[in-house]
Amino acid sequence: MSAAILLSGNNYQKIALLHKFLNLGMISSTSHLRVQRTFTVPVIDFFKQTVMTDTLNKYKGKELVIAGDARNDSPGHSAMYCTYTFIEYETKDIVSSVIIDKRMTNLKSINMEMKGMLRAMQSLLDNGVAIKEVCTDAHAQIASMLKKDYPQLKHSFDTWHGAKNFGKKLSAVAAEARNKDLRPWVQDLVNHFWYCSRKSQGSEMALISRWRGVLHHVTDVHEWVIGDSAGSAQCEHEPLPATPDMETKWLEPGSDAHCSLAKVILDTRLLHNLKYYVNFRHTGELENFHEHILMYAAKRYSYSYPMYKARNQLAIIDYQHHKERNHATDKKGQPMYARKYSKRNKNWSVVPVKEKKTYSYIPDMMKEILQRLSVYEGPLPTRFPPEEGDPRLIKRTIAEVSPIPTKELVARKKSRFQ
Repeated sequence: MSAAILLSGNNYQKIALLHKFLNLGMISSTSHLRVQRTFTVPVIDFFKQTVMTDTLNKYKGKELVIAGDARNDSPGHSAMYCTYTFIEYETKDIVSSVIIDKRMTNLKSINMEMKGMLRAMQSLLDNGVAIKEVCTDAHAQIASMLKKDYPQLKHSFDTWHGAKNFGKKLSAVAAEARNKDLRPWVQDLVNHFWYCSRKSQGSEMALISRWRGVLHHVTDVHEWVIGDSAGSAQCEHEPLPATPDMETKWLEPGSDAHCSLAKVILDTRLLHNLKYYVNFRHTGELENFHEHILMYAAKRYSYSYPMYKARNQLAIIDYQHHKERNHATDKKGQPMYARKYSKRNKNWSVVPVKEKKTYSYIPDMMKEILQRLSVYEGPLPTRFPPEEGDPRLIKRTIAEVSPIPTKELVARKKSRFQ
């Protein structure tokens, strides 16, 4: 029971409450904790290390393109844990994943992503993995560090994050009353960002040429006189019908909406960062892995470092075993899809339904846990000292003030309602 609670991503308190309502017997909380720390957590660590070793052995002697992203256990400004993960770009295999505790960065949550990225990269280098290119989000500190300390690596920004940030900036500009004609163009311009990145094929000038050309397109001008050597001075779409049925109106050249759009499109910082999008990389698969972490370590619960680490390891095992599931089919053999509604875009879309997970590794883990229990001698320990790497060795708690005895706090306590 104790092992199954953790392996399935559940929490003891809720399962114990369920058993209480059904009037069923249940293992005590202290026994559950002892079993977890003595048997279940070490077995999870053993299986995770086995999975990672098998994965890294596939890439010995190869140059990898890796994509990385961070996931905090709560909003970034107040997070306690940060999980930084690298995947191999083509196969989507997890090749490195580290957990950073707030105590490892002098209680500064905003520094955890940077430290996690450095540790994850170093673990790959220590395992003899050759890195050719790194894809991350547009984190200024990470970009500066890679440029300074790893100049031999190609650094790319995630196109999904880039398009998302561009869409936010453009939406804020279009929200102004004088730019109302720009509002219907927002999604099309975000799509144009994706198109420019995908078609650039490694050429920064080709990307910039296509990017600037949209200022002509939105005014119904699809060929222009002055171009540049990087691209042709015309749009790349098919000829438009003479009387197009368009809900989106063309912008007037020199109008407030057109001038505001030009400021966004030709923003110096944006143009400078376009070079990071020429390889059309994205970290969307990491969002799927982060969903796996949510199954085992929900953000509304707090965990000790050993338990948070174990639950992240379970997410890695789960992801690696199920990431290549096939598209599910119905009784007639037709592929199955599920509807999905986007609050942001206010429209419906469909996503493919994958085959159900098998969790074929769970019986092996349960068997290993029971085997270790069967040969264990003596009573289970009641105390578990912090192991090497545990942040409690740095500081007992994340509180900036030392804890005060409970009796003293009770004596101090005054209520406004008494």
